[in-house]
Amino acid sequence: GVETSSRFLSSLPSVSREQLGDSVDRRILSTALPSMLNMAVVPIVNSVDTFWVGRLGVTLALAGQSAANQAFFSLFFLVSFLPTITAPLVATAVGSGDMEEARNKVCEAMFLSNLLGLFGTIMLVGFPQTSLGLVL
Repeated sequence: GVETSSRFLSSLPSVSREQLGDSVDRRILSTALPSMLNMAVVPIVNSVDTFWVGRLGVTLALAGQSAANQAFFSLFFLVSFLPTITAPLVATAVGSGDMEEARNKVCEAMFLSNLLGLFGTIMLVGFPQTSLGLVL
């Protein structure tokens, strides 16, 4: 409980204000941190799912969950490029004051994500063996 968390916190390196760098470094960190947390969500969710299914004690259920985790993980990383590509394009457009271009970039990303989602749905519903065979 409390003792474990205090031991964990005391094991972390201490960082002084001077080591953080200037305002640009802090700004980069403030924008990079949400992306890093976004990438950490999938493994955490998969681990929690595996934990609870594993507690059932049914080997086939755990095997099925592992296959589902792999399929989800693969599909997630196939489309996770969209926010990474879209964010700088939108930021550049907003920074230059071109709100119409920013809206266009967001609409293009949403269209592409919907198109990829439709394609993925058709593949998984229509051809489940082939689709899952690609990622398993």
